[in-house]
Formats: sequence, structure tokens, C-alpha cells
Amino acid sequence: MREENIKQNFAKNLIKLRKSKKLTQLQLAEKLNYSDKSISKWECGETLPDIETFTNIADFFGMSVNDLLSNSNNILQKYNTKNIIISLLGFLLVWLTTCVIYYLLNLFTNFDDIGLVVLYALPISMVELLVFSFIWFNKIAQFVSASMLIWSTAVAFYLLQNISNWFIFIIAIVLEIMCILWFWLKKLIVNSISKKS
Repeated sequence: MREENIKQNFAKNLIKLRKSKKLTQLQLAEKLNYSDKSISKWECGETLPDIETFTNIADFFGMSVNDLLSNSNNILQKYNTKNIIISLLGFLLVWLTTCVIYYLLNLFTNFDDIGLVVLYALPISMVELLVFSFIWFNKIAQFVSASMLIWSTAVAFYLLQNISNWFIFIIAIVLEIMCILWFWLKKLIVNSISKKS
């Protein structure tokens, strides 16, 4: 592959990946400890970064250097598919751990309340999804994950107390409203910044 092709492939892929994370050139430059002028030159296909920087960029986007240089029109699909699979594996790992804990408790202590174990695992798995959604996914996935965490935690507390304490759901409603306002405020801030630049 010729150097010009490599530059163009990298430029096209870098633009797609940066925009998929909703980053400006300046924001990406800050995350990579480079100048926005360097990012601009890379995206225009004028220059290529050094090998170490290629590796840092690949690590930042969670892919290989070969993916960054490939002439692939579906780089975002590869990127998103990989992230979804990793998120699902993490989610399933939480549930596998839950099953192992239940099995060990049942084996050594005659513990036979699978519902209790599941109630603990549900909010924990939602925390895992929330973390991955903030790392890789858009604001809608982040909001849905945060809401699922709020409501799964509320249900778990309600059922674990064995009493009808509806106050837990009032707290959940307040947290949900705060979550809505937080994401709405974040959207307004991002929109005002993008209008200025």
C-alpha cells in the first residue's frame, strides 16, 4: 500500500472515529496530548503520526493500528460491534459470578434463595453497563443505563426490606428527574459550545 493511500485511509478513519465520540479536534488533541494542529494535519491527510502515537490512538479507540489504516467503509461498525460484544461479555460475567456465588452458597450453607442473589446482581450488572456506556456509547445509551440502575436499585431495596416502604420509589423518581435534568443540561452545554466554534 502506498503512503498516500495510508494517509487517506487514516485520515478518513480518524475523522469517523473522532466524530463517533462527538469530539472536536481540540478535545481529541487534549486526550492524546497533542496539538489540534497535528490532528488537523492527520485528518487532512498531510502527515502521519509516529508509531507510538498510532498505538495511542488505536488504544484510545479500542482497536488495532491495522484497523486505523484499513480502507474499510465500516470502521464504525467494527468499532461499535467490538464495544457491544465487550459490554455484553462484562454483563454476562456479572451473571456468571452470580450463578457461581449462588451455587457455592447453596452447596456450603443450604442457602436456597436465588431471588436474593439475583436482586443483588441486577444493580451490579447495571453499574457495569453504565460504565461501558459512558466509555463507548452515546448519550441515549448512557441515559437508559443510568435509569435502569436507578430503578433496579430501587426494586432491589424494596424487595430486600420485606416491608412496603414506597418511599424508596419516591427517591427513585427524584433521582430519575435529576438524571433527566443532568442529561438535558449536558446536551445544552454541548450545543452551546458547538455553536461558538
